Amino acid sequence: MKDNIFKTFSNEEIAQLIYDEFVKDKNLSDHNVRKKFKSFEEEFWARYQIEEKLPDPELEHRQWEVFDIVWFKIIELGKELVLKRNKVLNTKSDEELVEILYEKVKNQADLSSINLGIYWSELGVDNIFNFPQATYHRCERIDNMVWQKVKLLKKQRKHEEVEKERKNSFKLIDEIIGWIKEKGLKKLSKINLKLYLSEKKIDLTPVNRQALYLKVNKEIEFQKEKK
Repeated sequence: MKDNIFKTFSNEEIAQLIYDEFVKDKNLSDHNVRKKFKSFEEEFWARYQIEEKLPDPELEHRQWEVFDIVWFKIIELGKELVLKRNKVLNTKSDEELVEILYEKVKNQADLSSINLGIYWSELGVDNIFNFPQATYHRCERIDNMVWQKVKLLKKQRKHEEVEKERKNSFKLIDEIIGWIKEKGLKKLSKINLKLYLSEKKIDLTPVNRQALYLKVNKEIEFQKEKK
């Protein structure tokens, strides 16, 4: 009887039977798994003399339910096969992948706009949704680790930029003192410093503007004491 398999097994059990038999094929790949399954499914039902259009609506409905169950498994299998052929994901630890991505990112001049997807693509991960969910979560975790390192790098770069700006601003001390004398001033006020910097079209961060202000007045006091 063509409905014997439905009387003997539940939909989930039939789906598992189909799947277990299908995956015995040693030539499956993420490129052919879906196409091969469609052919295999037809052969499977034919083996049990179940035609494409069943005369019994209930049996037909169950056949479609079985297909839905096993098709989900096939989609997941395809993702596993995609992962299987990705050498980088299969041979590198999370920490190694973090370093690989970070090495690429840290060479960017502008860290405010980073697309990690470009660098993942270079590692053969063009679309993370083509991989199993566990791999998706793994890549998310790796991304977060990379972002933490980038955050520290941005902070370091900002510090270096501020320090470089401060050193360059201190080269203006003698010139500013000369400018103060020309104005007939005894010391530098914050307003006059802003005026001087504006005339020179020099833009300093607030912290360095304050540092320059203090440094100039300290130098003025030092020169007075020497006289």
